[in-house]
Amino acid sequence: MQLSQSSLKATTAVIAKDENGLARDVMIAGEHPLCIYFDKREMVTLMTLGRAPELLALGWLMNQRIVDRASDVSSIQVDWDTGAAAVTSQCLALSGQSWWEDPERIARFEHRMDRKTVTTGCGQGTMYGDLMAVVRAESTGLPLHHQASISRSQIQRVIAQARNHQAVYQEAGGVHACALADNRPGSEGTFLYFVEDVGRHNAVDAITGWMQLENQSPRDKIFYTTGRLTSEMVIKCAQMGIYILLSRSGITAMGFELAQELGICLIGRCQGKHFLVYTHPDRVDFSN
Repeated sequence: MQLSQSSLKATTAVIAKDENGLARDVMIAGEHPLCIYFDKREMVTLMTLGRAPELLALGWLMNQRIVDRASDVSSIQVDWDTGAAAVTSQCLALSGQSWWEDPERIARFEHRMDRKTVTTGCGQGTMYGDLMAVVRAESTGLPLHHQASISRSQIQRVIAQARNHQAVYQEAGGVHACALADNRPGSEGTFLYFVEDVGRHNAVDAITGWMQLENQSPRDKIFYTTGRLTSEMVIKCAQMGIYILLSRSGITAMGFELAQELGICLIGRCQGKHFLVYTHPDRVDFSN
């Protein structure tokens, strides 16, 4: 797959006045519109920090079930002058036939558009309505690693690592972060990929894109986010095949219900050495 290298600077300097009326130079997080085009068809405009726009575009297409795998895509070219990410399918690149010339694909996409739901996302939080049904149907054939477990010490190591990675948040605030951590024995909860963005949904989509490009198995992986664990976040992680989710924030009622149903262990309010296990606490070894 051909990818542009179009990462933007994460922060910019502005002047603000403090509580004493004194002018101060401060940093604020960037926010840029990125319109995703797939085979020249406009799909969505996301507001993003712009740190990993190619991975964001790929992950969004995969999490919306528009493409099934990274190999369906030939190239992703991001142009910030126009605020566009041009995604080209393999079929267009190889045969000149657009992805949208297949009537079955058109019908499936339009059906999803008719049933889209505005969610509690930061920035862009729209999902196509049948994804929840698809995830539920697929849950009957979950891989063995959906029984993954984690120890108390591993949870605390992940929390500690998160504090050391949030460079943009520490400099400017205003962003969410997501990470993919290693859960193998002796791994120390090492972060395999970490990304910050103005919305947690963008960050999880970028992780999806990274996993596909790097051929990363979800086995022995932990998902971490600074944002709340909503139903959409649970669905996206289920699609990735990750069944241990950590959050610095809390969870929502629908996120809780879906996690219970899908066998996902939700761990929230992760601060310092403290955390709360909301679902499937049998997955956590509290003695270690």
